[in-house]
Amino acid sequence: MANYLPALQAHAKVKEVQTPKFYWFDNAIVNCLRKNLRDKIAAVNKGFLLETLVFHELRVHNSSKKWGAEIYYWGTPDVEVDFVLKRGNELIAIEVKYGKIWKPDYSRALHIFKDSVKVKKVFGVYTGRTSFKKDGIEIYPVNEFLSKVLPTLF
Repeated sequence: MANYLPALQAHAKVKEVQTPKFYWFDNAIVNCLRKNLRDKIAAVNKGFLLETLVFHELRVHNSSKKWGAEIYYWGTPDVEVDFVLKRGNELIAIEVKYGKIWKPDYSRALHIFKDSVKVKKVFGVYTGRTSFKKDGIEIYPVNEFLSKVLPTLF
């Protein structure tokens, strides 16, 4: 019914978080537990629900395409990268944001991570409409990321 997402210990030059995160297997369970079956979903919850969707899509592709990757998140007391896929020495970092505009601050954790360890690819995923690349980060609308980018990560 749920999955733990362990914290990656990348041995970066910063203090890293070690506590795992917890994701329900279905967003409907989250809404039910919050007793929010009819009301509009609060903006703060939409971000977590979008993260949950991306997490499960990562798990499905990893399993069905036999990538052999481990899925983590990475964080410090100040910042967090939502997902890090690790296969051998390859790392792929993914930050998910519920927002129609990709704000520069959304890239902060990704920059700290990629400046601390060697990363193969770095992605931002958001609810906007335009894909673009900025400062080494490939940023995609969620639908484009899930349909075109995710199947080709490895």
